Amino acid sequence: MTLDHVTTLFALLATAACIGGTAYWAVVWYRLHRMMPMIPTVEEHAVADVDDTDLVTVVVPAHNEARVVARCAEALLAQDHRSLEIVFVLDRCTDETAAILRRTVGSDPRVRIVENDRCPEDWAGKCHAASLGAAVAKGRWIVFTDADVRFAPHLVGAALRTAKARECGLLSLVGRLEAGSWFEQVLQPPAAVGLLRIFPLDRANRLHRPRAFANGQFMLFDRQAYDAVGGHAAVKHDLLEDLAFARRVNEAGIRLGVATAKDSMGVSMYPSFEAMRRGWRRIFIEACGRSSRRMRRYAIRTAGAALLPVAVVAACAFAVHAWSVGHVPAATGLVSVAAAAVVVQTFALRRIYRSMAMPGTAVLWFSIGCLVVANELRRGAHHLESGRPVRWGGREYILQSYEASTSALPSSNAASGSPESPDRVAEHA
Repeated sequence: MTLDHVTTLFALLATAACIGGTAYWAVVWYRLHRMMPMIPTVEEHAVADVDDTDLVTVVVPAHNEARVVARCAEALLAQDHRSLEIVFVLDRCTDETAAILRRTVGSDPRVRIVENDRCPEDWAGKCHAASLGAAVAKGRWIVFTDADVRFAPHLVGAALRTAKARECGLLSLVGRLEAGSWFEQVLQPPAAVGLLRIFPLDRANRLHRPRAFANGQFMLFDRQAYDAVGGHAAVKHDLLEDLAFARRVNEAGIRLGVATAKDSMGVSMYPSFEAMRRGWRRIFIEACGRSSRRMRRYAIRTAGAALLPVAVVAACAFAVHAWSVGHVPAATGLVSVAAAAVVVQTFALRRIYRSMAMPGTAVLWFSIGCLVVANELRRGAHHLESGRPVRWGGREYILQSYEASTSALPSSNAASGSPESPDRVAEHA
């Protein structure tokens, strides 16, 4: 095979990659175009007449949240839903969370602070803290949220009206991922896209065979539905209790709902790049059902989404070569397919980033973010297979791929060989 033949072969491969990438992103755009109108927005109920007759309890489990707890408390105290009870559960805090919170809330009678200094060995820490909050909650409706969530003043009331309008026993909201730091702009969008690929939001709202999904950053329960599925005791082993709740609510025949709240709810998930990497690794482990094989498949797909720029650069390089040797039609064709790939991908990504309220310039980092996410998926699969512990909420957990086992116990339990019930194995498998 001559050098010209090799050049032609690689030029054809680059062209095929550009055409394939164009088709892929065209399908992504079309899917978004079909999906977005099917997802309700909580803002639709933001200006409705305020109904203050139902008491809503907001439960906030907080483990070492000094960075954000004041902001969270201020936003909750500013809610326009007046029948409101707020329960902060300070879970084994070793920083200034308690002092900052008490200074912020003062003597406001709507706020109750529960301090917890222990967690049972067979509970995930956040689940146990949330269960303590639920135990003292008086509301007909309960919101479980995180301390790093920023609420607009109308959010609780609008969410309540949305849940009632859609007759949901569990309504969860998907808000805006804040992008104040460089690592948030790089990693959050491709990570969120990867999660939505596993759990398309429009399918969560289907009346027939809905895809069980919930977002733990904001879960609004009808108290009867919460009790009917066993509360947090039923999901006490799960490091993503939101997905576990969604499955149980769905299996119980109770209606699920997901709405967007990008104009009413912001989330600053992690304080550093390393914390974000660890956090998304844990999320993907649970979202993939603790299947190392599934995580590796998603790692390959995610890395593949980052390769289109490489194909575009290669196509342009071969176009320059073709032009230099007088093959003008070939050069024109290569430039055309490369340009089409860039335009279609950029158009689709801008639509995605706008839906997340991310700055348009963050699109430039998408491919790098995809490679980081793919690496975290790969590392998560390795952690499952090797039994390396995952640290979350002040405790370490040894997770194992369900292909071998599905234990999700703290490392002290796992080391002693404490088994999980067969029901858990079936649930994840």
